[in-house]
Amino acid sequence: MEEENSLKNRALALLIVAILLCHPIIITSSSVVMEMRKEDLMMTSSLQDTGTRLEPGEHVSHVPILIDEENDFVSQGWPGAGSKADPYVISALNITYDIDEELIRVFNIESHFIIQDCYFGQLSNDHAIRFENVTNAALEYITISSDLEGVSFNNVTNSTLLSSYVDVSGTDSVYIGNSHNVEIENNYMAGGRLYIWKCSGINAHYNEITSTVVQGARLYQSNGTLFNANTITNAGGVGLDVHNSSFCEIHGNHFEDSGAASLYLRLSENVSIIDNTILNAGSDAINYQTQEWISIVGNHISNSGGFPIYTTNSANGEILNNEIIGHTSNAAIVFQLQVENFTVSDNYIEDAWGGLFTQSGASVDCLHNTIIDVGNHFIAYQSIVDGSIVDNICEDTADLGVYISSSQRITASGNTISNGPNDGIYATGANHSIIGNTIWDTRRGVRGLIGAENVNITSNIIDSVDTGIQVNGEDATIKSNVITNSDVGIDLDSASQEAEVVDNLIEHSEDGIHIRNVNHSIIGNTIRYTDMAFIVDGATNPELEDNIIHNARYGVYVVGTTGGEFENNNLTQTGFFFETGQPIVNLNHSLIDNNVNNKPLFYALNQSGVSLNGNDYGEIILVNCSDFAIDGGEFTWSTVAFQVYYTNEVDISNIHIKDGYQPMNFYQTANVTITDSVIEGRTEFYAMRVRNADVFWVENVTFLNLEGNAVDIRSSTTIDVKYSWFENIGDSAIYISDVANGVIEGNDISNATYGVYLDESVNNAMKSNHIRWTTYGIYSVVASDINNASFNNIHDNEYGIRMDDSYSWYIYNNTIRWNDYGLYITVTDNNQWIYNNTFALNTIYNGYDDGADDWDDRVDGGNYWDDYGGTGVYNVPGGSSVDSYPIAYMITEPIINNPIDVWYAEGSEGNFIVWVPFDDSLRDWIVEIDGTTWASGAWNFQNINVSIDGLAYGTYTVFIEVWDVDQNSVNDTVMVHVYDDTPPEINSPPNRIAFEDGSGQQLTWQVSDLNPTTFTAYIDDEQHATGTWTTGELNLNIDGLDAGEYVFKMVIRDVDGNSASDSIRVRVIDDNDAPELDSPPDMIIVEGSLGNSIVWTPTDEYPTRYEIVSNDTVVREGDWGGGRIVLSVDGLEPGEYDFILTVYDGSGRTATDGVNVTVLPTGYTPQPPVDYLLLAAIGAVVGGIIIAVAIGFYLRKKRSS
Repeated sequence: MEEENSLKNRALALLIVAILLCHPIIITSSSVVMEMRKEDLMMTSSLQDTGTRLEPGEHVSHVPILIDEENDFVSQGWPGAGSKADPYVISALNITYDIDEELIRVFNIESHFIIQDCYFGQLSNDHAIRFENVTNAALEYITISSDLEGVSFNNVTNSTLLSSYVDVSGTDSVYIGNSHNVEIENNYMAGGRLYIWKCSGINAHYNEITSTVVQGARLYQSNGTLFNANTITNAGGVGLDVHNSSFCEIHGNHFEDSGAASLYLRLSENVSIIDNTILNAGSDAINYQTQEWISIVGNHISNSGGFPIYTTNSANGEILNNEIIGHTSNAAIVFQLQVENFTVSDNYIEDAWGGLFTQSGASVDCLHNTIIDVGNHFIAYQSIVDGSIVDNICEDTADLGVYISSSQRITASGNTISNGPNDGIYATGANHSIIGNTIWDTRRGVRGLIGAENVNITSNIIDSVDTGIQVNGEDATIKSNVITNSDVGIDLDSASQEAEVVDNLIEHSEDGIHIRNVNHSIIGNTIRYTDMAFIVDGATNPELEDNIIHNARYGVYVVGTTGGEFENNNLTQTGFFFETGQPIVNLNHSLIDNNVNNKPLFYALNQSGVSLNGNDYGEIILVNCSDFAIDGGEFTWSTVAFQVYYTNEVDISNIHIKDGYQPMNFYQTANVTITDSVIEGRTEFYAMRVRNADVFWVENVTFLNLEGNAVDIRSSTTIDVKYSWFENIGDSAIYISDVANGVIEGNDISNATYGVYLDESVNNAMKSNHIRWTTYGIYSVVASDINNASFNNIHDNEYGIRMDDSYSWYIYNNTIRWNDYGLYITVTDNNQWIYNNTFALNTIYNGYDDGADDWDDRVDGGNYWDDYGGTGVYNVPGGSSVDSYPIAYMITEPIINNPIDVWYAEGSEGNFIVWVPFDDSLRDWIVEIDGTTWASGAWNFQNINVSIDGLAYGTYTVFIEVWDVDQNSVNDTVMVHVYDDTPPEINSPPNRIAFEDGSGQQLTWQVSDLNPTTFTAYIDDEQHATGTWTTGELNLNIDGLDAGEYVFKMVIRDVDGNSASDSIRVRVIDDNDAPELDSPPDMIIVEGSLGNSIVWTPTDEYPTRYEIVSNDTVVREGDWGGGRIVLSVDGLEPGEYDFILTVYDGSGRTATDGVNVTVLPTGYTPQPPVDYLLLAAIGAVVGGIIIAVAIGFYLRKKRSS
């Protein structure tokens, strides 16, 4: 027996071995579990047919049926046993009658029965089918056409209405009352509603209800109803009316074209309204009143006639993940009257009149919603306590963004608000926190109006607004906000009090912080690139400390303010400005340790007998002082270098002011002297502004390249402006208004709009001035009488002297030549004294007078005229004025005018210099440019017109000399400036990635210009690198950055300040993963064979390049985009070769693999390789033989035993 068992075990073992040998590969297939989505389930169910499945001819006509006893099923011959397994069946009937009775009525039945595939035509005013006190009934595949009602279940339990077609003319297609555990599924109902009355455990799924007279469906006192995946269209009233029914589910339904609200809930709690589609509601899409614990989640609502979601007097609800589109007449979500504990989150609202509106309540949280294109507010909280508005995205409103009114303790944070004509966030009430919002393209960023007390506005980013933050309440905290591209950064309005404005950044805005009213603290703010950084207007006790101000027209502008404390502020390229004309009380402030352009601000009040070195200070302010001497000082890019108010006996000398807005301001002063100084560049209205001065002296001061008036003196007496130089003045070189007893003497004025402008000024003398290249050399208006102009040289102007409504002037010994108009007078008292002047070569009129003045000394002296014929009087054009003693202007040596210097763009054409020489016998002329002859010719009694086109970029000296026949000559010099008006060109490389650990990474631009100079590179608007550039490639190294996103901006400039720029967004990645690289097998090939390649398949998320090395020589390299790398090894001579591949990723990490290639000589026959498949087959055959033998042996032993 043991031997037999041993043989059996051996045979079994051999069998197992053979099976393993014969099945080396086992294939397993994984089963795929298909999860049917809710949408698929709905689609599947909705595709099922409703109504009888029989053709009309297959129905049997039958009389109405009444079953009120159990044995009626048997007595009437209906098959079945009434059990769950074998129910009674009534089928294939056509019952069509008009007898004022139900067509089937079943009551007091507990047996299981089914009515199916029947047609019921109710022609009278009654139900087609009525069940009462019935259990275990099933209606399925029934077609009902009724003149009144369809199906009525009353006190029905554990029953179903399935796949039936009900078309009625009455109110109810299906009525379920006082029933329990009834399934209503996949039915079609037309004309009448589905009415569920005082039921429980009702499931209504996949039904289609359409064209009803009243509601589409109604739930009344029916707790726990599941109303899912139904379609209700064209309801005459409300789509689904839920009244006093709690713990219901309304999921996945489709409502369309309801006559009133699509969903209307009253006195119901714990209702979930999820994943419904609501289209074209006649009024509100979802309306619920006096409810608690309502969940409205994932619904799609569009084009409602009323509000998409409306509630009042409700609490503890959530409105999540809904999509609301196309409600231009109403707000999307409205909370009316008292609501509490609501969460409105992750909804999408588009094209609505408004977003979320609340009227009153508490604890309303509006989170993570997206609201786009609304006609009113995005979000409105009115009379809400303890709410939050967090992380919402709001774009494109026609009104306010977030509106918080009469509310308490609202937190608005992390919201993105853009594109609206009014405020981004508007708040009244108290104790609000407005934190971390991003707001752009609105009228105001954040606005807290009257009553907005204790509002905390912190860490917001606000861009492209009229006003960044406006506060009109008490105790506001405005901290760490970033405001850019605004008209006003922060506005503390006239009703604001005790605000703290701390650590804000404001840049690229018109005005930084506007401070009004009382007790504000402005500390640690940075304001850059503004027009007016701080405006302190009518404030009381303002405190400005530790602020940084850079590049503003006015750094700190103060007017109408008392008790200011200005301490430790740092101003660069700007300064303090106290408005002129204020009383001393508005100039009496505490200024301690402030710096202007890296030098201390000097402020003196009620001091005297002080000498200052101006080089020690960035700005000097004197108030009610006397006996000051200020010598020296360089003041550059400041608002005002000197403010001298209510001060006497001041000497200022040897100062240099460049690029100031209002360099020098003087008010209510006496005995001020300014000498030996230079004021140049920029300015706004005045370089030197003087008001209410008595004895004011300016001598040997140079005024260059100024935009407004150089010297502007008003309401003053005894002023002297002498021996000063004025060049390139945008308005008036010297402007005096209401000034008496002034002397303007020995000045050189060129290239101004007005040389000297007089307005209501009398008894002033203008003498020995040289005035050229102006519109008006001397211009007087409005009762500027009894003034004197003498010994002036006035030429090459439009008007030499023009006088309007100015009487009794003395004009003598002036040389007035080469103007359009020499002396031009309108509205005169006919009492001008004009004599001994030279009028010559003025192109339109030497003189013009619309009155009847004597242009002579009334005795025997007249004027010199180049157009006087030599006999008789000289009649002055314009009126009846006459020079009774004219003298002919005769010259014997050449004279020439002085054309203004020329500026023209490189490469432009039509650039000329025109000289007007004069002599009795001119001969010829020559023009040289930088000492080289440019043009020449004989004088032909015409103007000399010389083209200067074709000069390269640069500045040139053009010299002309003219001779007469007697070898007398005259010359003139004109400077020609050829400038570059063409901006550089720069291309726009695409955005790119870089790596935290990468090296040799750079951005490359193609750049070009005829005259390149410098570049500046910025990272996120902070200067990163500067240098010079030339046409070609401009590279910028970007190694060493931390992971993150950066914007690189490259600005290139040419010699004349023309610029071009480009920005590239760079994402820096911290990539710590090296590439992965497979290892292909070594290869043996025969010399001359073809198609031999090594194929590597490396992978990396950020591939860059590869390199293949053989015998220490790079045989191939290039860019690697992440795909395979194939190297052909055909053509190698016999021998052994190692090919080593190295792949690199963006961070410089590598992977390496080597493959050995052996090349055999031609004719070599290698040993065939082992065929493992053949060996496996042989093994299988052998194993099979062994098994067969073992089995045969076993059977034989068994038979023998």
